[in-house]
Amino acid sequence: MFSACEFCLAIRASLVALAMIAVCVLAISAQAQERPRVPGNPGADRLTAILDTVTPEQVADLLNQAGYRSAVQGSGENRQIIAEFFPPAVGEVSFSSCGAAGCSLICFVYDFGSDASVDADWANAWNVEKPQVSVGLEYDGRVVMRMWVHLFGGVTPAHLKAMAALFVNTVNSVSEFRPK
Repeated sequence: MFSACEFCLAIRASLVALAMIAVCVLAISAQAQERPRVPGNPGADRLTAILDTVTPEQVADLLNQAGYRSAVQGSGENRQIIAEFFPPAVGEVSFSSCGAAGCSLICFVYDFGSDASVDADWANAWNVEKPQVSVGLEYDGRVVMRMWVHLFGGVTPAHLKAMAALFVNTVNSVSEFRPK
């Protein structure tokens, strides 16, 4: 027979086990919830919408909503967006990892052209201090800034607009950058 103390410990252990089972069941059911998607509605802009692929037209629409005049150019697999990120200068948005539903990797690009004041040391210092937008020195001497945005797992339309703003603000800060 159990003593009163042993009986209390057995009840307590049972309650703890039941509580742990309840927490696990709740956690599993919360993960099984369907996330809201935006099927066939490229103009949708709900904060709860999750996009794990995008088309150039969807991104151009989002950029236009964010105040950056944008248009899709090219055809088929070679479509890209030309956007007035820095009026009157333009940048582009290119797409990778594309399938029938759209692309899951986009790249914001701005080409400064040739700039003799930018060398490998400057570019490396920038890339260490501002890794969100990388600087590349092309073989022909052009200075190109790029920011990759991965949609794997899904992002909201608001996130894509915020990434465009981050790109523009970071590129605009280039004249103030002094390598350490």
